[in-house]
Amino acid sequence: MAQLAATHAVGESIATFLRNTYPEPLRGDHPFSFTLATSDDLGNPDPFDGDTVSIFLYRIAVDQYLHPGGTSIRRNDSPRALPLDLHYMISAWTANDFAEHTVMTWVMAQLHWHPVLDRSNLSAAGGWAPADTVQVTPSNISQEDLT
Repeated sequence: MAQLAATHAVGESIATFLRNTYPEPLRGDHPFSFTLATSDDLGNPDPFDGDTVSIFLYRIAVDQYLHPGGTSIRRNDSPRALPLDLHYMISAWTANDFAEHTVMTWVMAQLHWHPVLDRSNLSAAGGWAPADTVQVTPSNISQEDLT
């Protein structure tokens, strides 16, 4: 079972995955960095140095389908798993609209074509078990989350 640092490790893992798979043709034409963003970054008029794809964790929720509910049965007195849904807003920051659209399309394609992060992609800081994986699924930001 992953550790408390796993939430941060998921964001870092997504950034590292995108950074490592960013192809040379795009890298040469549109040099972007991939980084986690903080709420302070989003309040700053010039939050990043250079063209950046930011990954901002804006919401954490207990997974309504995988949550074990009120069950108190545990093996070996180990803590129950806490399945979480992590909601990220991924944005491109650049003055070039063509680069922004192209890179964001590439990001969405990468996450669509590689929707599962396993131990080979997950940061060790999360304390992952051998079978742990992270599923990446796109979703729309609700009106509630926008306000």
